[in-house]
Order: sequence, then structure tokens, then C-alpha cells
Amino acid sequence: MSNRGLPGTQGSNTIGQYKVKPDGDLELVEFTSALCTFPRLFVFDESDQILIVACQFSNNIVAFTRNSDTGKLSRLAEYDAVTAPAGALIV
Repeated sequence: MSNRGLPGTQGSNTIGQYKVKPDGDLELVEFTSALCTFPRLFVFDESDQILIVACQFSNNIVAFTRNSDTGKLSRLAEYDAVTAPAGALIV
């Protein structure tokens, strides 16, 4: 989830990762830099292992791999020269 607007995260361009606890509540795992300005859209591939982030103000798209055990994200690739992406589709 994008944490824009959450208390204490103003000006932050990070992605919050949470896990579902046995009682159904959410627990914060960590915040990861989106490596861009104003992460706008998030989409996972069919395997739920690759996360694509479209970044509106830095005009780029960043791909992350997701660790299936911990849920933590790691940078996979970055694609520049995308004008104000507001959506993403994995084909």
C-alpha cells in the first residue's frame, strides 16, 4: 500500500508491507523506498512475486521481487521515460 497521507509519512515515497496475523489484524512488516516520486499504482503479476509500481511525478515504473516467506520487496528493474504513468497492465 502507498502510505501517502498516513501520519508521520508526509513527503515519503515508500511502500508499506503488512502481514495478516492469525487473529485477522494487520501487522507492519516494513516500509520500502518506492525508488521514485509519488508512487501511484501497484500491481502484482500472476505469480504474486513481482510488483510493478507506476510513479506519477518521476515518470518511471519500478519492478520489485517479493520474498514469498517474508513479504519483503527488492528492486528488480526500473524503466524510465514513461510520461506520468497512471496505470499498469501485466500481459
